[in-house]
Amino acid sequence: MKRILKAALLVVAVMVLSGCVKYRIDMNIGKDKSVDLGIIYMMDTSFADSMNPEETPEETTEETEEVPVEVPVEEETTMAMDAIDPENFKFLEEKGFKVEPYTEKIEEKNYEGVKISKTYPNIDDITSENPIIFDFTKMMHGQQNVKDNQLFTKDGEKYVANFVFDMSETAGETQEH
Repeated sequence: MKRILKAALLVVAVMVLSGCVKYRIDMNIGKDKSVDLGIIYMMDTSFADSMNPEETPEETTEETEEVPVEVPVEEETTMAMDAIDPENFKFLEEKGFKVEPYTEKIEEKNYEGVKISKTYPNIDDITSENPIIFDFTKMMHGQQNVKDNQLFTKDGEKYVANFVFDMSETAGETQEH
């Protein structure tokens, strides 16, 4: 069991640190004060393909006897790919988001994932007077709604986006924007 846990942690750490997992958040504010929000969360598919070895790894015991070790790499790869499966984000459709599969080629690598988008008719509907940091990660996991905490604050005539996309559970670091 410890080997499985170590393998799972290693797979996630390698994916995040090697750039196999990417995300992008786009916000466009129209002259009519509408806000188009888009979140793209994707994984390098070649990484998943490379995780399916043809041979079972072997481990040597103290008696120098070779013993096959079963490492469920396919299971770990499936878990990683499931994390970006659009079906896992369908609950956001109930909150007015559009959820669809997403593919992109970046530097000769194919990425697959999910695109989550929504148009807000007026930026003032998602603006607070008090600076509040909105957590997109919690929103994507059903723990926060844009109405729960506003996405923008207003500073005079300027709107300021206050948000975080927190990957600390997998990468050990937080990305603030």
